[in-house]
Formats: sequence, structure tokens, C-alpha cells
Amino acid sequence: MSGTVLCPWALSPLKNLPQRLAQVNGYTGNGDDESVLEYLQNYLLKNCILASYTPNNKGTPTLCPRSHLSISFRFDSPHFNHQRIGYCGKDVRGVSHVDDHSYLFYGDFAWKLEKDTPEFRTIQRKIDIWTSFAENSDPNCENLGGNQWAPLQVDGKLHCLNVSHDLAVIELPEVHKLQIWDSLYEVAEE
Repeated sequence: MSGTVLCPWALSPLKNLPQRLAQVNGYTGNGDDESVLEYLQNYLLKNCILASYTPNNKGTPTLCPRSHLSISFRFDSPHFNHQRIGYCGKDVRGVSHVDDHSYLFYGDFAWKLEKDTPEFRTIQRKIDIWTSFAENSDPNCENLGGNQWAPLQVDGKLHCLNVSHDLAVIELPEVHKLQIWDSLYEVAEE
């Protein structure tokens, strides 16, 4: 690998961005460039972060465009979160990146579920949300149980649809991490 992600725009005179990004994502090492670089490379490989930016009236990227909706998939199934089980084993709990695909797309890793299971109910919710969005450009549907899922607003708190055993519109749990990533654009303007 040639070069380094610890390039001049990211070094200490400009706010220690690599260290801040690593710390906000769980890094607890000694802070030297080599260990921060290794942590960030491993973290970014294991945790795909997708961000969309749109210019505001000053031409500066903003955290979230007004037309975007945010979803937080946190449905922790002991046996149907195939990515987590495949990569982390059955003893690890939580939700892995792309675990929600099992609830939307049938694959060779899945099986037919009983209709009275929480997993089947989650599948119905996900399909209804996608279908409603495809038909109406609006994901709000009966299966949201009265929750109103609105587009993100950059001038207020960022909310998302939290999909767990219950559905709720909540403040985006990862907002502090997004703000650190967003600060990269502030540094680029300096």
C-alpha cells in the first residue's frame, strides 16, 4: 500500500481527525499513527458506512439531505440474523451490517418461518415499507403501527425509524458519529 490515510489534511494542526474518528468508533489504543491507521482500516472494513451529502445554500455539504429517510435496523433474532451468526457465531448477540437483508430477500440461508414469530412480523413490516415506497414514494404504511416516518431535517434533531421487536421513530442513535464524519468537510474548507 502506498501512501497513508493519515495525510496532511488530517494531521494534528487540523483537529486530529483520524484519532477523533477512531475514538468515536471505539478505539482505546495509545494514539500513535500506526495503531490508529490499523484500527481505522479494520473498522472500516468491518463496518460499512454509507453517507449522502448535498450542498446547502453556501455550497457546503450538509449532514443529511432533506429528502432522505433514515432507518435503524436493530432486530436481534437469536437464529435469523444470518450475517451476524455467520461472521460472529451464535453466541454473539446484536445486529450485523446487512442482517436486514434476510428480512426482505429470501436466500439459500433462510427458511420458511411460522407466521406467529417476531421474525415473520419483521419480514411483513419490511416488505410493506418497501412496497409502499415503491408504489407511492412514501414508506409510511399500516404496518408502521401509527408511526409517521418523515424525511431527515438538517435544521433539527435527526430521527430514524427504529426497527426492533417494536417500531418507533427515535432520534438517530449514531448522530455523534455522523457529526465527526461531517466535520471532515469543515476541515476541507479551511
